[in-house]
Amino acid sequence: IYLHEQSSSIYSVSVQRTARNTIKQIYSDIYTDLTALLFQLKKEGNFIIGIEKTNQSFDIQSYNFSHHKKITLLLGIERQGLQNLDLVDVSVSIPMYGVNSSMNAMQSMGITSYEVTNQLGKHFDKIEIKNEI
Repeated sequence: IYLHEQSSSIYSVSVQRTARNTIKQIYSDIYTDLTALLFQLKKEGNFIIGIEKTNQSFDIQSYNFSHHKKITLLLGIERQGLQNLDLVDVSVSIPMYGVNSSMNAMQSMGITSYEVTNQLGKHFDKIEIKNEI
């Protein structure tokens, strides 16, 4: 998980309490320049998938994540959405019913992580998930 330098620290009391022991099981790092980070991840062979509702987004339930060996999930800022759509290879959206146009960022990441691991778990032994917060 890559966190922006202005994000809450993984060492804060609230994050430690919420995450419990999972913080010790996941790699995390701090970044200052998202564009540079995404170019580096692409250079390392990652396919960048934005979680954002756009006219070009694929429905998360119909998108086949198993076509990609290395995936980076990019999540935008709550209320503002993903600001770097030009840097993603594809975007996926979570279908919602009613008048809602967005959902909580962590709920979006949870739903997407579940869908990705559900699909990739059938094909790969190791799954690496990276996230912008």
